[in-house]
Amino acid sequence: MSTPNIPLSLRGPQMALLSSIITYPLVFLLVTPRHATASRFTKSREAISVLHCTLVTLLSAYELQKQSKDWDAIPTSRTNRAASKHDALQTSNGASCPLIATRSALGNSIAALEMGYLVQDAVILILAARLRTRERGKGLAKEINWRVLGWHHAGLSTALAMLQWYIARGREKGIMVILMLMLMNASTPIGTLHWYLVNFQPSRGRAIMVANAAYLLMYGVFRVSIVPWILHVFGSQTGYSAMEAFLKLRMSCLLGTATIGISNSIWFILGIKKFVQRYQRNVMPRKGI
Repeated sequence: MSTPNIPLSLRGPQMALLSSIITYPLVFLLVTPRHATASRFTKSREAISVLHCTLVTLLSAYELQKQSKDWDAIPTSRTNRAASKHDALQTSNGASCPLIATRSALGNSIAALEMGYLVQDAVILILAARLRTRERGKGLAKEINWRVLGWHHAGLSTALAMLQWYIARGREKGIMVILMLMLMNASTPIGTLHWYLVNFQPSRGRAIMVANAAYLLMYGVFRVSIVPWILHVFGSQTGYSAMEAFLKLRMSCLLGTATIGISNSIWFILGIKKFVQRYQRNVMPRKGI
């Protein structure tokens, strides 16, 4: 019996997905004691999260840098904008925009790696929530929002599963945009450091404050600024400003982009507000007697 001939372009994503689903749980089992407490269980999960986010960020940055030469497309002139009403996201093949049309075997594998991680992490989240329920009254000082993470994983896993379906048929588009969004993972290691210090080194007040400030800075750069950056690159390749490019997106893309941008911006503003409220006593000069 002959084995099916799998195209070389599909082997990378398939291997990445399989490796991700198998490797991360094995690592988790190796670093987590058999009868671990809820906090120890969560600590192992956060360590793997840092490992994964660092790996995905570095791989995405590498591939984006390698493919960036395709972003130097000549912008559409203003006189031709009327003829370009349907931008690259609205055309059938996206050929007019390198950001959308560029394909990447490594990019497809990175997306598959992310999907596998999210699947196994969702399972760990469920187990951690059950363990936390059994240990009521022993919560961490800075708890993880399990419900928000659950919805995040479900939505993103579904989107990445659809992407794998398109990759299998050679119809994927916008992998460069996905890699740009993957750079948001860069803020996670600093956020995890802050979480660790708050819960396990609470006496290190100055370190906690610095980690909090560093996380907000990374969040602003890699989560809030990413969406305007994508729109700027997309607009520069289609002859529009970032705002014009945003308004010309298909409705589904426009709503998705707006949701990511607005939600991240709101969280960022609230994070700064909490930071100021928490530490203003340390930075404001004392009034004279």
